[in-house]
Amino acid sequence: MARPAKKLPPMILELLPTHSRDLVTAVAERANVSRPTVSSHIRKLERDGWITSIGTTHKTYRLGAKRLRLRALPISKDLDESQIWREEFSVLAGDMSQNVRQILEHGFTEMVNNVKDHSGGATLSCAFMASPSQVTLAIYDDGEGIFRRIRRLCGLADDRLALLELAKGKLTTDPANHSGEGIFFTSRAFDHFAILSGGLIFTHDANADWLQEEDGLTETKMPETGTGVFMMLARESKRDLQSVFDRFAAPEEFSFSKTIVPLRMARLGDENLLSRSQAKRALSRVDRFKTVLFDFTEVQSIGQAFADEIFRVFANAHPDVELIPVHFNESVKKMLLHVGVSEDKLEAPNPEQ
Repeated sequence: MARPAKKLPPMILELLPTHSRDLVTAVAERANVSRPTVSSHIRKLERDGWITSIGTTHKTYRLGAKRLRLRALPISKDLDESQIWREEFSVLAGDMSQNVRQILEHGFTEMVNNVKDHSGGATLSCAFMASPSQVTLAIYDDGEGIFRRIRRLCGLADDRLALLELAKGKLTTDPANHSGEGIFFTSRAFDHFAILSGGLIFTHDANADWLQEEDGLTETKMPETGTGVFMMLARESKRDLQSVFDRFAAPEEFSFSKTIVPLRMARLGDENLLSRSQAKRALSRVDRFKTVLFDFTEVQSIGQAFADEIFRVFANAHPDVELIPVHFNESVKKMLLHVGVSEDKLEAPNPEQ
């Protein structure tokens, strides 16, 4: 029985990587349709940018600038993220630069491994989408939800605090098998990185982490359970993965030793950063790092107790951890000086880059 016409374009794109020289014949035989019918669909795919061809009589076909592949797989302990990438998606990135391919593979395998080990879901859905200028990877699972799981297993008071802990890095609910570095570095390797789960959205964009509550910010509503991860990278990106790792490693070391704490994410709702308990949220686990940058972007003012807890009490108790405030306004600067932060530290160039 012949395949419906709407099934032919996906089949053409599916068979193209392994039938670049006999694409028309391969699709016609597989779909039980005529060669002219297949050729007609191929011409339309060429016009729309999904396919390119070389030659006239005996054409050789290649993937066009636009690319799309979707896969749904059962989640099990035997799920092999590297095999999925190699067999299903690597061909879509095959003609891109080595640094772009490496970042795409890293992001895909890290996020799929997280789904396998942490989601508790039944089904993994993956997508590779490319335009002439950008590649987007999407990973979705139908499990508990990443923020809800972190809040439950780490004993946090609110799902939103899970986003703050993710932003710091070195967070894992399975320390025997994971370092807690995957999301931190993956989010910084891509131009734009987003996690959607339980009505909350964690994004990393242009060296900053953000928390948003869904509430109409996205056109597509996420289910209450499950997690969606979206990673976007320019096809002509010059970024390389090693440089991302190097930004957060101590000189002459290969360890993850520096982090950034986005203090706007230490707030719940409209609260101001005033108390020692809020400071302790921000300080959770930062003693695992050698250098901690406290990012005051969008923080208009801070209380004396908040500043004192971080920059005097914690600093005195952990002299081996360097605390560096960045992106602060004059009001915040005055309070930092009040609790004893040196003028030199406040006037130093931003060390984040």
